[in-house]
Amino acid sequence: MQHDDLLKKAQERELLAGEVVEHEERKALLLEAADIYITLSKVCAAGLAQTYVQRAKECYVASQQQPKKSYRPLIVEEKKLSFDDVAGLEQVKEKIRLKIIEPFRHPDLYAYYGKKVGGGILMYGPPGCGKTLIAEAAAHEAGCSFFVANVSNLTSKYVGETEKNISSLFAQAREAAPSIIFFDELEALGSERSTAQEYARTAVSQLLVEINGLGNRDQRILLIGATNEPWNVDIALRRAGRFGDPLFVPPPDFKTRYKLVKQYLTLKPVAGDVNGIAIAIETEGYSGADLVELCDNAIEIALRDSLASKKPRQVTMDDFIAVLSGKRAATVNWFRMALQELKKDDTLFGEIMQHSRRLVAI
Repeated sequence: MQHDDLLKKAQERELLAGEVVEHEERKALLLEAADIYITLSKVCAAGLAQTYVQRAKECYVASQQQPKKSYRPLIVEEKKLSFDDVAGLEQVKEKIRLKIIEPFRHPDLYAYYGKKVGGGILMYGPPGCGKTLIAEAAAHEAGCSFFVANVSNLTSKYVGETEKNISSLFAQAREAAPSIIFFDELEALGSERSTAQEYARTAVSQLLVEINGLGNRDQRILLIGATNEPWNVDIALRRAGRFGDPLFVPPPDFKTRYKLVKQYLTLKPVAGDVNGIAIAIETEGYSGADLVELCDNAIEIALRDSLASKKPRQVTMDDFIAVLSGKRAATVNWFRMALQELKKDDTLFGEIMQHSRRLVAI
């Protein structure tokens, strides 16, 4: 291949590498460009050899670097989600208002009473009960930017990259302040360091550095953590001023279950014998996700019958009874696990103990 063709090919590979997002694809393109530049250094005029060798080195170095992650904030004005969209959980919402929303709305009043604005809360409880939904609604209620951080977009197998990603997240949150950073599945990122692997320990340490830094400046950044395994969150993260305000998010109560079922079945072809009160009674311990699955499964029974008969029919109470007979609340297993985990110290998360004994008995 002629010199000009090789040079064009190398430059094309560099341009493509600048456009792709996937790290491994970008790395392959840059390494290919480096190889071509080495080839050029061997066949070109003596004066250009050093230039091509240097270009090859630059491509190689670039190939080893992880692209900088960008945590584009959710601008809550564009997402019309509020606490009105979250059924039930009134005590949870009231506590979030006091800790997260009102400090943004009335910073002067909090200063008057000497209440420090900052830190965060730790929402914990069984999966599917609305922790993520509540966090998004809180950001909208407060009228601030909302950053979602989880283990998949923060951690990296490359040494030092996880710490850089965490630092970048907080830097972007500061630029977009006032803002809320929501840490989903906090136990995966901030696991107990005494039992964690090395990369997890360094991630927790960097997270602590960034959180402590918030207290040293006048920064309007609040933190919300969510976890299904609060006992596995590092104790340093659960300290006051960090995620030191635990908030239990329980399965929906009777009134909320009735409301959720009624909302979900709106505009569905439901027969008059479907009794929302009876369904709410029979679904003690069900999470919001469980209730959605229950309704979907009942609808699927009617759908299958309609496909077989070529004639549509409404969803009946018998369909719900059929599904309920073979289904148990998924939260029961979670509460059983919680009881086992908390045997050593039942004072840490007392609300879990109260709910779990009742639900496991049921």
